[in-house]
Amino acid sequence: MPSDATQEDAPGPLRVATLAANLGAPIQPGGQVLAGTSTTLVVKAQVPVSQVRLVRAGDAVSVTMPDGYTMEPGVVGDVSPVAVTAPADRASNEPTVAVTVTLDHLSTPGGPRPATDTGNLDLAPVQVNVSRASAQGALAPFSVPPAA
Repeated sequence: MPSDATQEDAPGPLRVATLAANLGAPIQPGGQVLAGTSTTLVVKAQVPVSQVRLVRAGDAVSVTMPDGYTMEPGVVGDVSPVAVTAPADRASNEPTVAVTVTLDHLSTPGGPRPATDTGNLDLAPVQVNVSRASAQGALAPFSVPPAA
């Protein structure tokens, strides 16, 4: 590497998100060649401030993938301490807090992909269900309408 070249080491494997340089084009000192992202698959959700009390780092979640059927297990990794104003195009103007969810087995490099592989999608709508507690064999109360 020439003495005037610079290099930034990635903290681990990365996924090339964009290429900023053209093949064969000269690169200026400090010029960007590419942009990378983590290979860990995450879900970034905006949770309304009124519901953020229900979510904590370490909570187990299930993520319904874009097909609407496949469920993937995960865990809440981070709950931001900062609330932001909702974008103008949202139905509710309630401020939101960013929550990051890591998908368990999908985050292992070379690990299995879901049955509904999202392919080259960088963004896809998913539904996140948070589980704070569960019980095996529990009976849920219900009512039966009286016989006519």
